[in-house]
Amino acid sequence: MNIDETIFLAKQRKTLWDALVGELKNFSFLNEQSKYGVRVGVAVALATYLAWVIQLPDVYWSSMSAFIASQGTLGSTLSKAFMRLLGTVLGGVAGFFCAALFSPNLVLFIIVAIGICVVPFYFREIDQKFNYTWILSAVTAIIVMFSMITANVPDPDTAYNIMVNRIMEVCLGVIIAAFCAYLIFPNLSARVARKKLIKIYATWGELLQFVFEKYNGAENQEAFWKLYSQQATEINQLYNLLQAVEYERKLWKIQLPYEALERFARELDEIIIYSYERLSGNVNPQDFNLSLIHI
Repeated sequence: MNIDETIFLAKQRKTLWDALVGELKNFSFLNEQSKYGVRVGVAVALATYLAWVIQLPDVYWSSMSAFIASQGTLGSTLSKAFMRLLGTVLGGVAGFFCAALFSPNLVLFIIVAIGICVVPFYFREIDQKFNYTWILSAVTAIIVMFSMITANVPDPDTAYNIMVNRIMEVCLGVIIAAFCAYLIFPNLSARVARKKLIKIYATWGELLQFVFEKYNGAENQEAFWKLYSQQATEINQLYNLLQAVEYERKLWKIQLPYEALERFARELDEIIIYSYERLSGNVNPQDFNLSLIHI
């Protein structure tokens, strides 16, 4: 290791240490990030302990499932938990039947395994809502199939046991994650979406100010596109939150029309871009076509 690499690693260690110290200094149960850390820690510890108590063969799958399913909001956690469990069940069942039917013929087994990988990834591209489910179904199916042929006793009973154990391990992890998200400092997606909407509406005023400045000859394209990029990111995050709100609606009555507000946010952004790109000092106001709004 030369002197440059040593200096680089030393700087990286100092950066990580400073970041850790900063997080510990700012730790507070009033901080949403700290609450999230507590939820995840409790979920992983509880899932690991229960998996060990009931003697599941691969305890770490329960721990990993609890960790991955634990998201920043309750709705996001319920969504991730459902997707992970659904993908595990579909992949486990598919892997079991493929292993039982095609394991005697190795060439056919390999072809089916390739198909198991290709088909879910194809559906992942055309079905963005369940893309995580499709990925996990492929992973689980491959695990079940190849675990059987590499086992000491490669028979269908082995594949069946692997399938059942994997489903139980994942099920335990995601259920614990969902209960912890509901009981420990619950953070509703609807509440976060409301704050996101307020921020988006405030940014609109700033974007329109850039439009007016361009009309008056004081154009600042770099600042405008930077702010617009941030606004587009906020709206995409709002869209993802609205997917999670659907799961919370099953537990609480949520009356605010988030979908209409999100759609209006996207359409107003289109109008701002249209105005900014077409606007010049000698523009005739009658030339504007505001028919982009569909409320």
